[in-house]
Amino acid sequence: MRPSPTDARFALLIVFASTYLSACATTPPTKPQPSKGENVVAVSGPRLGVQQIEPTQCTSGGRYLFLGADLIDERSGLFVRLVVDPVHGDVVRVFDPKHDDTRSLILSRSVCTKFDNQLEFGDSMVNGVRSMKVKIALDCHTPSGDFVVGNASSESCL
Repeated sequence: MRPSPTDARFALLIVFASTYLSACATTPPTKPQPSKGENVVAVSGPRLGVQQIEPTQCTSGGRYLFLGADLIDERSGLFVRLVVDPVHGDVVRVFDPKHDDTRSLILSRSVCTKFDNQLEFGDSMVNGVRSMKVKIALDCHTPSGDFVVGNASSESCL
């Protein structure tokens, strides 16, 4: 028995639909592992892609009128910002300052299995900005599918 033209069209429709749907499917990001044990934050997900942030510079949040610090990877240009907020709780923002807020993640304790931070004032002050020591350890997974894992620190943020 020969298939009817309707059966052939239906089969062709199934082939095109399955091809189209498989092309649209994406593999969800996996939890990254930092390349080194210390001072590396690994990121994986739709907002920032797959990256390793290795801070080489630290800036006190006092320069920008917030309590916290920016850990900056000068190679990639990405920031890991700790903001200490006594009202809403501490947050970490991982972002690329060259782009708008689409390349930014806001992390709070609610999306992290590990969210440890320390911020201490240092002994020096320049132009009214106190130096700081900062440590951050994160293991976070946002509802949008982004992972942030690792730790970063600096003994001197000014």
